[in-house]
Amino acid sequence: MINGFGMVASYGIFLPHWQKVLNRPASDVSWVGSLQLCMPFAVSSFSGRVMDAGYFRPILVVGCGLHIFGIFCTASLSQYWQLDITLALGVASCGAPVGGVIFPVLQDKLDYSWVIRIMGFVVLFNTILILLIARPKKLHRPRAPLVDLQAWKEPAYTLFAIGLFTICPGLFFPYFYMPKYGGEVIGLPSSTSLTMLLILNSVGIPARLIPTFVAHYFFGAFSVLIPFSFCTGIMNFVWLIITEPSSFISFSVVFGVVANAVLTTDLTKMGTRIGMIMTFASLACLIGPPISGFLIARGKGSFRYAQIFAGTTVLAGTAIMCVSRWLQIWGVMKWEFL
Repeated sequence: MINGFGMVASYGIFLPHWQKVLNRPASDVSWVGSLQLCMPFAVSSFSGRVMDAGYFRPILVVGCGLHIFGIFCTASLSQYWQLDITLALGVASCGAPVGGVIFPVLQDKLDYSWVIRIMGFVVLFNTILILLIARPKKLHRPRAPLVDLQAWKEPAYTLFAIGLFTICPGLFFPYFYMPKYGGEVIGLPSSTSLTMLLILNSVGIPARLIPTFVAHYFFGAFSVLIPFSFCTGIMNFVWLIITEPSSFISFSVVFGVVANAVLTTDLTKMGTRIGMIMTFASLACLIGPPISGFLIARGKGSFRYAQIFAGTTVLAGTAIMCVSRWLQIWGVMKWEFL
């Protein structure tokens, strides 16, 4: 989990650095992080089905190998196109806030090339543990189609996919732009802006555990996902009035709780139908951060348009999911995994 979204969650520390080194606008540099975020979702239809077929170990070895290769190549890059290619290889991502705390701490003590190399060694160590321990519970399940087109004829399923697609662009906005906002808008030193990202990821540890427990034993993932998605959208609008360091800290804590709860209850289970939704959602993950960067540029450095965009997309997606949930409750579709 450290190897996965831990790197995506710490991308905010790299965005200002690559802007300066490569002399590119934030919208350009955001494409790199959004590609890294997009790739695990984009291959879900394929990897989920292949895993169900019993090829757990080969997927693990290939994915982790590409991940490690991409990290160490990134440490020596000097051109924008090289950054785009190497970070896009992070297809082994799976998710957790722990890495989002470890990696930014390193950045505050070392130069960027060595931060990335240490990231690589951490990921390598974790990968060795994964390959030694991880085993699938079942092998060679019955054959199933890679794509189940029939699923898209079910209104609840289709609306859920559209809702998740709509939520994703605004969900990851703070992970990319919080340090930049702290430095350019509030006027915090880089080390303090970095602390905001650490807070955002640190509170995510209990914020992921508690909703998981509640979803598993009481209400189900879908019912837990909706209220936390709503709160995430509201917090993106609250961000509009954050102008002081103290309020910025409070925002980091609250957003870290609600956003990480959403990440916990998203579609993390394998299977053909889950894979299709994740592949669909990957497009939103790809375009979300660059759109935010473009809106900041159009606002001449103001985050207002990007914050409104993030809040609106999350709330709109939540509304669509409410309709999907209503259809599910009334028996239009039964989802055992939710």
